[in-house]
Amino acid sequence: MKQFYTILFFIAFFLAVIFPATLSAQDSFTITSSGDKGAWDDPDTEDYDEARDGICDDGTGNCPLRAALEEAANRGYSFIVNL
Repeated sequence: MKQFYTILFFIAFFLAVIFPATLSAQDSFTITSSGDKGAWDDPDTEDYDEARDGICDDGTGNCPLRAALEEAANRGYSFIVNL
C-alpha cells in the first residue's frame, strides 16, 4: 500500500510540473474605470486582434467592465473580475 501512495504522489507531482496552467488556470482583471468602452483593437494591425490578447485595456490604459468581460469571454478557462 505504501508503494501505491508513493507512485500516486510522483504521478501527481509530474502532472503538476508538466501541466501547471491546466491545473490552476485562473487570471484576474481589476476594473479601473466606470466607462463603457470595449476592449481596444488597433486598426493599424489588421492581422492581430488586440481585443483578444488577454490584456484588459480600452485604449486609454483603463480597464472598464465591458473590456474585462470581452477579454474573459475569449479565454478557455476561468477569470476573476475584481470590481
